Amino acid sequence: AVVNGPGLGKDIFRALARFGSPTSVPQALSAVLGIIIIAILIDLAFVGLTRLTTSKGIRA
Repeated sequence: AVVNGPGLGKDIFRALARFGSPTSVPQALSAVLGIIIIAILIDLAFVGLTRLTTSKGIRA
């Protein structure tokens, strides 16, 4: 949402705009969980990349 692109942040702000409706909380939670899952996957990718690019002497 900060970059103003079509992402999960848009769903969060849409849910906040409809605060009080029966679907606003589940919509916001699903977007937040999606963001958390994507962040964890990207973090795991960086951990794997770090292990691949760091020599064994430095890791030990």
